[in-house]
Amino acid sequence: MSDVEIPCQQATTTTQETVEVTYHVVQVNLQMTVENPDVITQNTSLVNAMRRGMANLLNVSADAVTVTFETSRRLGGPRRLATSLTAVFSVSFTDATAAEAKRVEVEATTPADATQEIGAVLTDVGYQGTVEVVGKTVAVVEEKVQVPVTTVTTSAAVTTSSAATTSSTSTSESSSTTSTTTGADESTSSSSSTEEVTPTHTDDAMGQRLLLPTLLAILAVSSL
Repeated sequence: MSDVEIPCQQATTTTQETVEVTYHVVQVNLQMTVENPDVITQNTSLVNAMRRGMANLLNVSADAVTVTFETSRRLGGPRRLATSLTAVFSVSFTDATAAEAKRVEVEATTPADATQEIGAVLTDVGYQGTVEVVGKTVAVVEEKVQVPVTTVTTSAAVTTSSAATTSSTSTSESSSTTSTTTGADESTSSSSSTEEVTPTHTDDAMGQRLLLPTLLAILAVSSL
């Protein structure tokens, strides 16, 4: 009889913990001169367009770029107010070496390169104002973030049970053996009966041989 393993219902355990992750953030500050900063900063399409322009400059995905704005006003050419818009673009890396390589790459670009990239994407979404990048700084800063981590553990117990089909097969084989033994006993009994009959026939023949001389003697006396 063999054993069969039967899996039981799985048990799932979920645990949550918080781990600290260090990001290396490449920050690109662009100082720009614009006519009306609110037209840009209050328009989601224009903001997303600026993110795409910086992504092209950084050679990364636009989804990886975030941007915040700072505004200030100054007196420009013959008593004309000019507005300075500072856009702070950020891209996070988990690897410090990759972040430093990206900083060096962006540092090599010029304000004119940034003006071309930003101006092109703004024009594509319908912006009709002017934008000029007049200054640029690039730095890498570390940012530590608490990140929740969920762990799911699944376990299953296994029980062992005797197989019913195997027990049935063993019983069938025992019956077959018993049946064979019974047939052999019947054959032996028949042979024994035949041997017992043979001595009976032998005794009758001997009796007849002993009686014959007696009869011959009686016949001889009668003839005298």
